[in-house]
Amino acid sequence: MILLTGTSRPFGDGHSAIHKEPADAALFCSTLGLPGDEVADPRFHGGADRALHYYPAEHYQFWAHYWQSLGLTASPTPFEAGAFGENLCGQGWTEHTVCVGDRFRLGGTLLEVSEPRCPCHKLNTRFDYSHMALQVQLTHRCGWFFRVIEEGDIAPGDTLERVEQDPLGLTLAQCNAILYGQPFNREDLTRLAEHPKLTSVWRNHAKRWLETGVGGDWHRRLFSHPATSQ
Repeated sequence: MILLTGTSRPFGDGHSAIHKEPADAALFCSTLGLPGDEVADPRFHGGADRALHYYPAEHYQFWAHYWQSLGLTASPTPFEAGAFGENLCGQGWTEHTVCVGDRFRLGGTLLEVSEPRCPCHKLNTRFDYSHMALQVQLTHRCGWFFRVIEEGDIAPGDTLERVEQDPLGLTLAQCNAILYGQPFNREDLTRLAEHPKLTSVWRNHAKRWLETGVGGDWHRRLFSHPATSQ
């Protein structure tokens, strides 16, 4: 496991803590995350339900291939651990094999999957590509957040081990598909709205769609960004 933290700094037309640096020693992880890991906008990042962001290392090969296949100008951010602002980067688990509510041991901590990462326009700036956030959303390569059930030390190289599978079996990829990859489906949206381990943010998105019949507006989240060159 690669362990990363970062501080808030100027970014685009505002600030962000998306820049992360690898830790070279164990860190104590509390219910609010890792020491020294800052959050620029607590409305959308951090807190007990978003204490740690995990991104699968397997996805970086895909993004490098995507860039090459489209003939895009080289990304200013290398496709390697930390590129998506994650705290944890490892192999063996993806959005298709991990479910909301699954519990994992990592070092001295016990973690619980709380929600898929919801990509925003800062990824467009990060990679200098105006459709990056949209592509992350549509390919379901979003990563996810953990809440911390038991605090403890995490060290670089620790292994992420699933110790409990949530009985409802709602994968992170399914969450993304239900909310972003298909038209209105009452049964599927109800699965999100009623899942006791899914964050209230995600449950409320599903509830609003069920109540109004109108899906969420993605445009501001995905495209409200400074101009990019491609």
